[in-house]
Amino acid sequence: MFNPGTLPGRYHYWTNASLDANEGTEFIYPFHRVRSYEYAGSASWPFARLDLIQEVPGLPGMEGVPMWPASQLQESINFRWQKNMLAQVSIFGRDVSWDYFGAWQHKVNHGYAHIAKRQDVSGMKLWSWGNAPVGVVNQTSLTDDGSQYAETQCGAMETQLDFDFLQPGQTRTWREWWLPLRGMGGLTCASETLGARISLATVEDEVIKLIVALCPAIPYDNALVKVTLPDKTLVEEACSFSPENPWILETNIRAAEIADKPITLTVSDSLGRVIWKIRKTEHLSI
Repeated sequence: MFNPGTLPGRYHYWTNASLDANEGTEFIYPFHRVRSYEYAGSASWPFARLDLIQEVPGLPGMEGVPMWPASQLQESINFRWQKNMLAQVSIFGRDVSWDYFGAWQHKVNHGYAHIAKRQDVSGMKLWSWGNAPVGVVNQTSLTDDGSQYAETQCGAMETQLDFDFLQPGQTRTWREWWLPLRGMGGLTCASETLGARISLATVEDEVIKLIVALCPAIPYDNALVKVTLPDKTLVEEACSFSPENPWILETNIRAAEIADKPITLTVSDSLGRVIWKIRKTEHLSI
C-alpha cells in the first residue's frame, strides 16, 4: 500500500472470505474479548450476551440487533457456532494474542485458516446474518443459489469503524495467507505452513483421549511430530502428510498427567528443521 501523493491519504483495508452457513459451521477465533457495532463496551468470547433476546430475534436496531436492558437478557450464547446466531451480528476481536483465525465445516470435514502477524493487521471480524427470518431472507437474496453464508474477515485496523493515514511517499506492507484445510475433524490453531487440531475428550473418569491432526500447505515426507508437556513427551512419531492426506493420531493419557499444563506441538521436517512450534494453554477443543 503506497501513497504517491503530496497530502496524507486516509485508508481502510479488510479482506473477506465467505463460507456456507449451517448448523455444522464452527468459527475458530483466538479471542478473549470482543466488541461489536451493536454495543459500546466489550464482551467475553465465545460465550457472551450481545443484547439479544432469544425469544424475539432480529428485532429492529443497529445491525438488526436491539439494545435491551440487562434485566431482559436471558442467557449467554456460544458464538463459535452458526446454529446459535439468533440475529445478524458483527463481532471484532479485542487485544488479539494469536496470528490466526478460521472456520470449520463439520458436515463435510473441511475448513480454512487465515494467518497474518497481528502487529501488522490487528483486525479479526466475524459476520453472520443469523437465523432469524429477516436475516435468512437478506442473505438468500444475495447469493445466486439462495444459500446462506457467513463471513470471516481480516483488517488493518481493529474494527471497521477505524481508519488510518498514509503520509506522502509512505508505504505499508504485510503478508497474509488463506490456507485450505481438510480431514482433521476441526481446527485449533494454524500457521502459514499448516493447520492443526489438538483435542481432548473424556474416555472415563481418569483417562483423557488426546487427538492431534495436521493438514499442511505442501507435502512433507518423514516429518517428526512431537507433543509435549513441560515434564513429559506425550507423542513422538515420524509420519508423512500432505494437503490431500492429513495426519491424525489418537492416544489415551491419564487425566492427572495433563491437568493444568500447557501443551507444546512441534513439527520438524525430514532434515530436522522446525516447521512449526506452538505452545497452547487455551482454545483447545474439548
